[in-house]
Amino acid sequence: MDGAGAGGPGFLEEALEELAEPATIVGPDGLVRSNRAARALHGLPRQPLTQEDWAARHRVFAPGSGRALALDELPLIRALRDEEDASIDVEVDTADAGRDRFTASGRPVRRGRHVVGALCVLRSAPPPADATDPALHPELLRHAADGIAVICAATGTFVYTNDAWTNALGYAPGDLAGRHVSSVNAPSGRVPQEIAGEMLEVLDRGEVWRGEVELRRRDGAVVWWEQTVSRYEDEDGRPAWIIVGRDATARRAAMTELGEGERRFHAAFDALPAAAAICDEDGCVLAVNDALVALARASREALLGRALEAVLPPVDLDVARALAESGRRGDIARHRHDARCAGALVAVTTTVVRQVDGQFQEAVVLVEPGQPSSTS
Repeated sequence: MDGAGAGGPGFLEEALEELAEPATIVGPDGLVRSNRAARALHGLPRQPLTQEDWAARHRVFAPGSGRALALDELPLIRALRDEEDASIDVEVDTADAGRDRFTASGRPVRRGRHVVGALCVLRSAPPPADATDPALHPELLRHAADGIAVICAATGTFVYTNDAWTNALGYAPGDLAGRHVSSVNAPSGRVPQEIAGEMLEVLDRGEVWRGEVELRRRDGAVVWWEQTVSRYEDEDGRPAWIIVGRDATARRAAMTELGEGERRFHAAFDALPAAAAICDEDGCVLAVNDALVALARASREALLGRALEAVLPPVDLDVARALAESGRRGDIARHRHDARCAGALVAVTTTVVRQVDGQFQEAVVLVEPGQPSSTS
């Protein structure tokens, strides 16, 4: 993180240092830095560490297992690989309290479209309880916003569901207790045995299963349920599944609508009579329409991913680069320069598209054959 001056850390770094929860970051330099709480928990030095050295010093384990997680399994590193939901339950050996259980949540840090670092925070997780013990079902669980259910692994029946779970499926409080889980499973493209087999394989490794399943409401309507499933065994070795979930039907519908909107956009973009391209902030070609493919006399695959100045070489490279830089800074929103495409002289008009915060997002390029123009 940038410093506030030559002599001390910046405000954000100070705030992270004072955070009560153990937090770890990896920045553009690839080094790992931990705040005071994380250093105390793991016995880490204050100076930055390489990722390998950090992983070796702060060993964490899969819940209920003696297996230390490898570097590429840790949420911080998974977030650095651009995994949005890099959260898992872990156990950490502490010097004064033995092994404690945490939820480790990693998130990528972006600059524009690029991941330049990652942040991971540990939050204390309550110890698992006996699935048949009434102490598992305090009043606070009943009022939790997310749906919480406990299923007996031996019989496949519900032991407990809170209000959020039963309400989402149209049942009254307590109605699902004793019912088999198949009573709420909706028909889908995947057979229940396939999903259950995949889930058990993950749980047997001591990991948390995450996914989306279709559930059937009491009135027969189908809802999409986003959930995590954890395995727990009580002192007598009786296994149970603890499920935390929420209704994802509206989100999936929005994603479907977004996908349809993207398909409509690409269809309209390809049908434009004018040759056109879309580039990112670095001038890399993200999309080209059919007219530009024909004009360039090259395949779409040959054009995508290349620098715009390689696809449409400017007649005056210095002028074109100066105009592009002005667009990135926000000095101008549109500029024109002359270029060549497949040997022909063309006029290139570039329009800069910005995000809500004003940051450069992408550029839309229109190519007009046979109409060279003065740069502006």
